[in-house]
Amino acid sequence: MWNLTGLPALALPVVLLVWGIALLRDGEGADRSRAVLGFAVCAAAAMAFLSLLRGNPAPLDGYDALAASTGLLGSLAAWPLAQLISATGAGIVWTGLVVLGLLLFTGTPLARVAERASDRLEVAREERRARRATE
Repeated sequence: MWNLTGLPALALPVVLLVWGIALLRDGEGADRSRAVLGFAVCAAAAMAFLSLLRGNPAPLDGYDALAASTGLLGSLAAWPLAQLISATGAGIVWTGLVVLGLLLFTGTPLARVAERASDRLEVAREERRARRATE
């Protein structure tokens, strides 16, 4: 018997309830497709990242090791990549995919993220200049 999701299974009912309400509330077909894809990417990447943090068990390490981590799904995503590049490198890749999944899920264009970061950086620079001018 395999444990597919491990510890994230505890949050699954709440996540599915919120997801169901969001789908029934509103949204067009294209928006729903994008949101489903974003959610899937974000969930898989988050499970892989958590698997790395929980000791990165191999997919065939057995029920107890997988149950204490993120199950077979998280292990299948995290372990091969960690063996290929390193656990740190895999963590960076999975963190990037969590961010990508969130951007897809929310429908936020990457250009808007860059624009907001640039605006906030400019505000911080102006505040620093103002503080230096008063000193």
